Amino acid sequence: MRSNLAAALIPIVTVPQIRAQPAVPKFEVVSIRPCRPGTPNTRSDNKPPTGPTEILTINCQTLHRLIEDAYDAYATGNLRFRGNPVPIEGAPAWVRTERYTIEAKAETPQTRGAMHGPMLQHILEDRFKLKLHREPREVPVYLLTVAKGGPKHLQPAKPGACLAWDLDHLPALRQTGNDSLCGIVGRRISAGTAELEIFGTTMANFAEQLQILVDRDVIDQTGIPGTFDIHVEMPVEDLAADPSAARPDDAPRPPLDEAALAFAALRQLGLKLDSAKGPGEIFVIDRIEKPSQN
Repeated sequence: MRSNLAAALIPIVTVPQIRAQPAVPKFEVVSIRPCRPGTPNTRSDNKPPTGPTEILTINCQTLHRLIEDAYDAYATGNLRFRGNPVPIEGAPAWVRTERYTIEAKAETPQTRGAMHGPMLQHILEDRFKLKLHREPREVPVYLLTVAKGGPKHLQPAKPGACLAWDLDHLPALRQTGNDSLCGIVGRRISAGTAELEIFGTTMANFAEQLQILVDRDVIDQTGIPGTFDIHVEMPVEDLAADPSAARPDDAPRPPLDEAALAFAALRQLGLKLDSAKGPGEIFVIDRIEKPSQN
């Protein structure tokens, strides 16, 4: 009997286009205030979302965090999970240290993803005079491939094994009693047992989710079609067993941790990660200014 693991909600690999689509609505009213030192920060709205709304409230965030959200995590209007945000270069020091509260009102209700992504881009470009561009970089990656002997324990996805991710109705999801979200990796390392699970996932999505646990982006090269429910459970001792077989030679070898769990789980699944060089990118700030207070 499988256990439900709390899904780790961390933004994933695919880097979306920076520019918002032309039809994206804008906020009617926008208020931006600097935060005093020591004021608590909140990444998003204080109340859990129960549907689209006209109001956006972001409490005491740095511009660096807002750029990551608007142009990376929420850039398409839907939250995309990734382990490591796209690096940002060319920003003055205050972008990482000074924090702002943003309150905005749209003419009609909008999704949370649209407000924190394309619509927030408009605020940054209009009020902070932000201009940025992307630059490609070659970066270390892992290739997800099939190990000798072929894949094992990949069960076809069952209807109802997980819940579709809905950023605008989180309370309704919690009330179902099922905490497994489709396509989102869950993991746990306890005193004696280590577990990893992901339901309703393709191999491409599994590769993207694995980068949450390891130290670089993961690209699927298994060639395995279909959608799967994956649940791996093992003694914690297995995470430390034969580390040379669990990781590529150049991969870091920390103590028992999520990366060790990922490599050990892949070994059970008949899959492996190969080190390689692959495409990446950075955001380069061309212009940014402090906003006028209102």
